[in-house]
Amino acid sequence: QKLFFRSRSSHLKVNNKNNIMKWGRLVLVSFLSLVVGFMLATEFSPTNNDTTTTAFHSKFNTIRGDSSYDKDTREGHWPRIAWLMTFPNSGTTFTQSMIRSVSQRDTGTNYKKEGGLDDAKPIYAESPNGPFWATSWNVTSEHTLETPTSYVLTKTHCGGRCGTCRLPQYVENPHSFLLRCRSSTKTDHHYDASLVHKSVHLIRNPFDNIVSRFHHTRKQYVKNNETEKLNLFTYSKEGFRNYCSMVNDEFGEIDKEIKRFTGPNILDAMKSIPCYQDFFRYAQWHNLAFVTTDDLGIPTHLLHYEDYEENFDETVNNLLKFLDLEWRGDNIEFIKGKKYSTYFTLKERKTVASLMKELSSVKTWNNIEHYFTFPATI
Repeated sequence: QKLFFRSRSSHLKVNNKNNIMKWGRLVLVSFLSLVVGFMLATEFSPTNNDTTTTAFHSKFNTIRGDSSYDKDTREGHWPRIAWLMTFPNSGTTFTQSMIRSVSQRDTGTNYKKEGGLDDAKPIYAESPNGPFWATSWNVTSEHTLETPTSYVLTKTHCGGRCGTCRLPQYVENPHSFLLRCRSSTKTDHHYDASLVHKSVHLIRNPFDNIVSRFHHTRKQYVKNNETEKLNLFTYSKEGFRNYCSMVNDEFGEIDKEIKRFTGPNILDAMKSIPCYQDFFRYAQWHNLAFVTTDDLGIPTHLLHYEDYEENFDETVNNLLKFLDLEWRGDNIEFIKGKKYSTYFTLKERKTVASLMKELSSVKTWNNIEHYFTFPATI
């Protein structure tokens, strides 16, 4: 099984020292994917390891729970599901809230417990494992918003996203990633992928995204009244870097595997980056998101978080058009200025740029390359 870190890997020519090191990194991620594949085999995957296109699609259809699936005959339910596919803390909540406000139509979610109740109302009665309505949590309540007649923007974070977990838990392959894209809180509770007809792929500047993930974790410390952590991990650049030092120390098992295939310089470069594991997760997540929507054959709308700041009305109108929704209500304020690149030194940002280029597929890199342009002086 392949981790799909670089679809352009076949174009590499191992003819000098630098390319040999690149090849080593590709072997590394393939090795990690194989490890995870074996660990997940009984839960997610058939035993057939054939990597041909035919075998891959056969596995894909099996994991859907629909071995006779045919993309050309995807008919049935209205409204239909349009996934909002996001690496956590990249603008998910704002996007859903904004769509609900301007369209006056409800949205959906994979995660039935995030509203605080266990009896969230499924969008389709015949699919009790989800997806669920985002605002009508109690099955006895009335919808506070009208039901869309077109597409329901439905939140999914898919897999490979845990912020403080050990190596096997955040390495994914296309097979396991898709399963988690259509899962609720438990992996054995999932719905059929044939319910999904479109996707919105949201991308945020990786530096901003990863600092925002720290902010989210800190909110959990506040909720749990963890005073010692709050004092150490303050809402600041220093607090972020303290937090990353803790994460790098406690969850650095990947180091020994990296060292097997790369020289100490590459490992040292990675370890010098605050929360370097999250950059690994970020690249993997977007690579697999592109693989998933391509294989499902569904139309995908690419949305960058900064689009809201640069041209709000056009961005919202384009998204509404994609979802076949109308602008009926008021918009909500987009808070500008949530940018955190300066939490990293210029040297760290340049190192991240080099590593992300190596880890990213062609599609991922084409959509994040603009985040790595640096001024001559700072």
